[in-house]
Amino acid sequence: MMDLPRYYRIPLHTLHKLGHVFPGMFVRSFEMCSYAVKHGVKDFYGSWQRGLPHYLGMLVMRFLLLGELVLFWMQGDLNAWLIQFCLTLWISTFMIVASHDFEEEESTADLSQGQDWATFQIKNSYDLTMIGNKYVDCFLSAGLSPHRVHHVLPFQRSGFANIASEAIVRDEAEKMGIEWLQPKNFFGDRLPIMAKHYLFSPSRLAKENNLNVLAEHVNPQALRTSVQYMIKGVIGIGSI
Repeated sequence: MMDLPRYYRIPLHTLHKLGHVFPGMFVRSFEMCSYAVKHGVKDFYGSWQRGLPHYLGMLVMRFLLLGELVLFWMQGDLNAWLIQFCLTLWISTFMIVASHDFEEEESTADLSQGQDWATFQIKNSYDLTMIGNKYVDCFLSAGLSPHRVHHVLPFQRSGFANIASEAIVRDEAEKMGIEWLQPKNFFGDRLPIMAKHYLFSPSRLAKENNLNVLAEHVNPQALRTSVQYMIKGVIGIGSI
């Protein structure tokens, strides 16, 4: 998304994700299923018995999302569907990057200098809070709110397990002299900073070539990138 000119970013990224709803997700699903048939699922799930529920669930979810769109359209409420789609899309997009400091140009930790791996993870990720209750926040953030523990113990498959482990990780961090900062509020602390960076900062092309705002938006390479970005949505690139 950061390759797009800044004022094209919101509409084009939204169109990119609308392309995922139809037909992008189905193109991607067919691709994944064809890989499973061609190469087997041993490296993915170990066996078809374990892998089949994942593939069936993937297809069912696709049809549910598309069915919701069709239902709203048939009831004459397509605008309501578009509004909830855009709100969900952008909140989810910011939620994914909110627990990291991707927008900061200089990192607070550097593995190249021999820094401990876990120290690096804790210093370069944030815990989040939405309403202040850890368990509700975990649910609302799809398990992303206890993010420091997730980075230190990445093989735990549950956000609630990360909450249960937090006291142990925090105590060990304190023994190493690592400050355990308070969680950042998603709406008050992180969202304004991320909106400024991801929505209104110059594109990578503009930064690299020192382009002004007008040149950034009419540059032939930028226009080509914009068209390609929309096409990628339709053919499912970036769709999980």
